[in-house]
Amino acid sequence: AYGATGFALNGGVLNESLTADDGSASSFFVDYVYTFGSHEALLGLRNVTTAGSATVSTTKGIGKALGKDKFESSGSSMSFSLGYGYIF
Repeated sequence: AYGATGFALNGGVLNESLTADDGSASSFFVDYVYTFGSHEALLGLRNVTTAGSATVSTTKGIGKALGKDKFESSGSSMSFSLGYGYIF
């Protein structure tokens, strides 16, 4: 939802669909559990990384707004968990 100025600057495009030319993703995880008697400690680590690119028009849409003929995006997410358990 653009105002009149944003609509004009974006080349008159309200919604744009992009098809990736190239992309990649990777992930890894580590889980570790240590027990001592009836107690346990848990450690978890997760990481996901993605990247992609698409060729876009420079006369409308995101290509016009950015002034580039290639849109590139990447991201990474990491989570860490720590836990304690009692076995009874």
